[in-house]
Amino acid sequence: KSKQRPLLERQVADLGDVDVTPFGIDRAVEEIHASCHEKLKVVDRLVIMGGDHSLSYPAMKAVSEKFGPLVLIHFDSHMDTFPPMFDQDVWHGSPFRKCWEDGVIAKDGSTHIGIRATTYSAHDLRESDAMGIATITADEVHEIGVKQCVEIVRERCMLAGNHAPVYLSIDIDVLDPSVAPGTGTPE
Repeated sequence: KSKQRPLLERQVADLGDVDVTPFGIDRAVEEIHASCHEKLKVVDRLVIMGGDHSLSYPAMKAVSEKFGPLVLIHFDSHMDTFPPMFDQDVWHGSPFRKCWEDGVIAKDGSTHIGIRATTYSAHDLRESDAMGIATITADEVHEIGVKQCVEIVRERCMLAGNHAPVYLSIDIDVLDPSVAPGTGTPE
């Protein structure tokens, strides 16, 4: 019988959906931020499920306003640190760059895990590294194993301090497309 019962001593509540407009990303970002900000008045942690990484920036911003800069643990096939595109600062490929620019993530301690997209150049990897976000590629995960990846992430988190808040993000496309074929960006 397992003794792991993480919810036994914690209260968990569904605070409902975040209603956002489908007609404008800037307005949606404002609505997500406002909703997370309001929810954080009554809770200390948010678990957000669903949506693409466009929602990460406003959610992370709200959390960092309450607790300070966050450590990012990011499972994805893409780094999501691209610059603005088509005059859009926040889009699903850019949230972690925007977080870095605005001081939402800690300057050291964050890690991307599972990166395998072929759209990246060496410059993209250097930029992400300069943001203080280490990258463990999918190939490296296979080479060094899960235990070593966990140790790397743990050591990186400590760079931001013992009590830095953590934002854990798991994008479905970190999985091989053979087990998650419905993702919008399978590479």
